[in-house]
Amino acid sequence: DDSMDPFVLTKLDFSFFDLDQDICDCPVGSCPTCGTCRPVAREMVSVPSAEVETYFLDANTLVCYNLNGVGEHEFKSTVRGLADDNPEDPFQLTSVQSQKSVTIRYSSRSSITATFKVIKDRIGSTG
Repeated sequence: DDSMDPFVLTKLDFSFFDLDQDICDCPVGSCPTCGTCRPVAREMVSVPSAEVETYFLDANTLVCYNLNGVGEHEFKSTVRGLADDNPEDPFQLTSVQSQKSVTIRYSSRSSITATFKVIKDRIGSTG
């Protein structure tokens, strides 16, 4: 087909890997802030909830989840990352690599919206 019309996918699972941060670790339950952690550069992915069918986190996730006030699913890092723990193959993740990942399931979409940010988080901030 030579048309430039968007193709609608019935189902799409899209994964974000290696959500981690610099400086120090945070408790997983400390969304949206990072507890007593010093200022960090936290990685965050947000997606509009209206576009999402569901999402999947590892049973022992190291990603914290929050539904924010504007209807977006937010997924934030909680642990420090190093260059040597970056995934190379999405089908052969280590346990920790899986724990720092999130998969979003979309239905009947020809496009998706996702925002990736690195945020400065500190005691008393909202990210």
